[in-house]
Amino acid sequence: MIRSLRVAALAVVLALAATAAAERARADELQLPPAETILAQTPAHARSESPGPTGLTRRDLWFGIGTLAGVAIAAPFDERIKDAFPNTSGKGKRLADAVRPLGSTTVVGGTLLLGWGACKLFHNEQLGHAAVRSGISLVAAGVVALGAKVIVGRSRPRDEPNDPSRFQPFSGNASFPSGHATISMAAATALSRETKAAWVPFVAYPAAALVGWSRLRDNEHWLSDVIGGFAVGYWVTDRTEDFLRARWGNSTPFGVTVTPGDAGPMLGMNVKF
Repeated sequence: MIRSLRVAALAVVLALAATAAAERARADELQLPPAETILAQTPAHARSESPGPTGLTRRDLWFGIGTLAGVAIAAPFDERIKDAFPNTSGKGKRLADAVRPLGSTTVVGGTLLLGWGACKLFHNEQLGHAAVRSGISLVAAGVVALGAKVIVGRSRPRDEPNDPSRFQPFSGNASFPSGHATISMAAATALSRETKAAWVPFVAYPAAALVGWSRLRDNEHWLSDVIGGFAVGYWVTDRTEDFLRARWGNSTPFGVTVTPGDAGPMLGMNVKF
């Protein structure tokens, strides 16, 4: 149990470190006057660095290096951490069952869809745009994670309990990166980006960390899978949010309208490129 708590503490520390980095990068953005241009609404880290030929900045490079280092440092401890959770039906099961849905595409996506519908119902366009941006960011993160799973082809600890280094690209094995860790961190990042409430990151990121812990406890992923998922979820969401805001400001690339018709309400969609 003590070792299990240490694993959970490690995941929380990693998540809070990501929170601090995100908040520092956005500090200048929150102080900008509202009359600034759309470009000025992009976070300070994106404005202060010119992207290279690939569209990536030095910040992206350093984040990639840090991710590789984190995965490399965690990898030698994968089997040891797995052994810290010998019984998936033992202590902590209730907590794991409670937080696991926070990394489910069905639950997170359904929540965003319901939130968007409520915003349309009560005519809160800004919150509706925030829900759409968050949804696009989560889809992007999920697609990247799914592609990485297919390419890497790592076996899950329940399938190869004594061999965390078993990789078979395009084999159907899908351990790296953790999809639940990716989605939970993407949701936490999007929520933190879309609100100015100072307390949100200190709830959202630890909640994502607990989702990662639940995947370790359930013997579904190695520690390095979870760290890789956190990195994918944070980076893809952060960059997608930057892109959407730089291109469309505080609106979204498309909108749905509801107009009365002879046979009842008619749905329409506006798409901006």
